[in-house]
Amino acid sequence: MKDYNDPDKKTLELWGQYESHPSKPRPISFWFYFPNEKNTKLAKAVLEKDGFDVEFHPPDSGDDQWLCLAYKTMIPEYAELSDLRKWLENIAEELGGNYDGWETELL
Repeated sequence: MKDYNDPDKKTLELWGQYESHPSKPRPISFWFYFPNEKNTKLAKAVLEKDGFDVEFHPPDSGDDQWLCLAYKTMIPEYAELSDLRKWLENIAEELGGNYDGWETELL
């Protein structure tokens, strides 16, 4: 039975329908939004300590959220992504932000 309440499982299932090399490492982007520059920079520091490459962007016109993108090269596997999601959600919550999931390319 499919669990549509689990965003990682749902994304991996859809991704697997189109991916021809699922066991190859690839860059994965993890998306965050924070209310201000200070919290965005704090998130960047925490993520970089864990081996992520991180960039951030100030709000676009009409938006008040800072975008923080963290990148890590890895094989997209459910167990690791699920555990990572919990940690990433905690970072976002502690800094008043929102973790908005991940994406990767097809090879």
